Amino acid sequence: MARPTPVTKAMVDGAYRAAAGDTAPQTMSFVAGESVVYPAHGVGRIEAIGVEEIAGYSIDIVRMSFADTLMVLRIPVRTALAAGLRPLSNPTTLADVRVILGGRRRASRVVWSRRAREYQDRINTGDVRVLAEIVRDLHRPLSEPPSSHSQRALFETAIERLAGEFAAVENTDKKTALLSLENALIGRAETKIPSHASAIGDLSG
Repeated sequence: MARPTPVTKAMVDGAYRAAAGDTAPQTMSFVAGESVVYPAHGVGRIEAIGVEEIAGYSIDIVRMSFADTLMVLRIPVRTALAAGLRPLSNPTTLADVRVILGGRRRASRVVWSRRAREYQDRINTGDVRVLAEIVRDLHRPLSEPPSSHSQRALFETAIERLAGEFAAVENTDKKTALLSLENALIGRAETKIPSHASAIGDLSG
């Protein structure tokens, strides 16, 4: 087994220099109090943006909180922007998402282990249209055999990310958003017992 590369002081200093802005400047167009999407964690709220002293370097930091996980992150602005921090989608984009959810599922002959990695990579882009495609393709109606544990986990991650953004944009709660997305999946205006959203809604509280 290959030995891990030791972390040197020069490597740490280089990371701090990069975060502090030795390369071309990038600006944060967001403001404190704004809801945003951080691809790795979903919808969060910007608590503050400002310069902090870390290891002797002045670094522009954005502090974000995530209500679902009660997590607070302090991330260099450059890192956040490079990771794809973005504003919430507009209603037109969310209308496109509903169309995608109601569309025909795409089958694949690729082995599941490879598909699972691809799905995870796509989820981490934070793109709502991509998330909608994943939800559509992994959704299994009650009339079909149940999904595997890993398929179910990816489905739930993707639909929860979507529901979080829908809830923030439409000013509703996450469970209501989950039920709405399930309705779009099954192509009906109403449903008595949504197969996936009801279960996820119970877990999400």
